[in-house]
Amino acid sequence: MLKVCLVGSKRHYPAFNSVSSILRDTLGKNQVIELRIKDWLPGSPSVLKVLLKVFQDLILNVRVLSCYKKEAINILFLFQVYYPMSLIMSKLLNLKSIIFIGGSDFHWSYVEHTSTMGRVLAYANLPIRKICHEFADALITLSENMVEITGLKKYDYKTWFALPRLDKEFFKEFRISKNYEHRSVVLGFVGSLYRRKGVLNFIQAIPLITKERDDCKFLLVGGGPLLEIVRSQRDELEIRESLEILGFVDYGDLKNHYNEMKLYILPAYAEGIPSTIFEAMACGTPVLATPVGSIADVIKDGQTGFLLESTDPKYIAYRITRLLENPKLLKMVSENAYEYIRENLREEKVLESWRRIFENLVVPPYQKSED
Repeated sequence: MLKVCLVGSKRHYPAFNSVSSILRDTLGKNQVIELRIKDWLPGSPSVLKVLLKVFQDLILNVRVLSCYKKEAINILFLFQVYYPMSLIMSKLLNLKSIIFIGGSDFHWSYVEHTSTMGRVLAYANLPIRKICHEFADALITLSENMVEITGLKKYDYKTWFALPRLDKEFFKEFRISKNYEHRSVVLGFVGSLYRRKGVLNFIQAIPLITKERDDCKFLLVGGGPLLEIVRSQRDELEIRESLEILGFVDYGDLKNHYNEMKLYILPAYAEGIPSTIFEAMACGTPVLATPVGSIADVIKDGQTGFLLESTDPKYIAYRITRLLENPKLLKMVSENAYEYIRENLREEKVLESWRRIFENLVVPPYQKSED
């Protein structure tokens, strides 16, 4: 019987909870042991980051070894974290190992860091990723579009595609409560305020949009490192009357905000596939996003959503104003997005993709083909 040690950061991450739920439904509720590692790297001086990373890996080694002895685990599952020493130890203990790769940590880190040292450290992580990819028995990512971005092309024989399931109450929580045609022209962003999300580009597009249309309102939901910068830019651009910044809100309130929007805007530089896209679509809100990560696997331009060819504020403003001139297209995409989510993110469909991974982890596909 398979028993998994699931490793992830202690930071709040809904996708981690979803994957933990998937594993319990797939393997049994008592077959998953969670190990959450405190992440000291954010905010630490650059010169200490390497040492802290090594220290974290050593701590994880000790905890995995303890878990192996007490819980008789036989799979080490790393969720969006890279710990090479722990993977090497898993080999010595004869454990199977899996890495879930929901996005390119290199691209995320490179975009977030504007200092030379920060970007040097982003490159320094590439060899660590490569070592981990080599030692892992299976790699799970979101879609084929992610393979090139995350450097998995040479590992196609052990790469699997699966989505972190949205929680069981998702479709009860996120649904259409306000018909699309009855909504005001509210253009919104929901998510953590990081540079890689392109939120500053969206804000800079607002005065360009309001020059052409006087019926638009803008909404930002979420907090994070850029919150004060966002508020400052609102004043500098003189768009206080047009832009409402809510900061963090209760998860249960998100559906109300999506149901006020005509468009959800995500001009991101780097992504995996953010849950906010699914939330917006489930509320019948068309998404306008850059085709980074696995976004283009879900958003088909003019069908299930709309794609941005550039993150330039002028282009964002142009694209938004042209879309608002075509209400029939927006209404059609709203309906298509709603149906797409309900068809493709059904619980049984997502769980089946995960079952296949664990079935083949016991007898890998490349061994099967040789028999």
